[in-house]
Amino acid sequence: MAELFQMFFKWKKYILGLSILAIVLSSIITMPAIMPPYFESKIELYVTNPQSTDRANLFNQENTANISMFGSRDDADRFIAVAKSSSITQQIIEKYKLNKHYKIKQKTKALEDFYTQKEYASLITIQRNDADAIEVTVLDTDAQLAANIAKDIVHLSEKKVQQIILENKQKVLEQIEQLIAENSKVSNTNTVAIENMEKFKDLRNQYSISVNNDFKTIYIIEDAYVSPKKSKPVRWQIVLFSCIITFATALLFAIVYEQVKHANK
Repeated sequence: MAELFQMFFKWKKYILGLSILAIVLSSIITMPAIMPPYFESKIELYVTNPQSTDRANLFNQENTANISMFGSRDDADRFIAVAKSSSITQQIIEKYKLNKHYKIKQKTKALEDFYTQKEYASLITIQRNDADAIEVTVLDTDAQLAANIAKDIVHLSEKKVQQIILENKQKVLEQIEQLIAENSKVSNTNTVAIENMEKFKDLRNQYSISVNNDFKTIYIIEDAYVSPKKSKPVRWQIVLFSCIITFATALLFAIVYEQVKHANK
């Protein structure tokens, strides 16, 4: 340890000079004009249980009490997959003209789209947290835009999930309508067909309510807001680390130089 202090005092002008230079340069580099500040906006949400709006549970009071209002991890992962899909990504990029916002210029539109999507993916995180809630986090140089993008990702994803569920229910409803039509052809002569047709009509009415019901697929716990404070870069950390690394490197160089010099003698 004593040798390190001796080495430092012998080379202190160079070591301190380089450290001060590192502080000045890192301070200049982290200025907003050179390194733009990024603001973070985040939405935290839970997905609902798809079974809670299923026809069987809507009209079965005995089993409804056992149905959780929140979806499983698989339901959350499906929502995340939709939110990360190229369909949602492209809608966001086109709505906010992110290729221009990100200042991406390429020779061809295909390359421009590729690098825009790459930049988009680097600034947007969609994942489950430790409490199994979904977090949609957006970084952008525009605080308002970050909040708007976060909200739109969630909104468009919810609409897509609702569409998928409704399409599946609609197909079932169409099959029920077909069964009613088939039984109605022989209902005048067949008692069983009449009974079946009545059952299918009840089923159709239930599914119609299920299909037309304005249901939610998410519960927002924390909505996106316009951040008043930048998220990165953290200027003081960059300046501090630059100083420490420069100081350590300069001291190490001095030690190596003195060792080589001593060995040559």
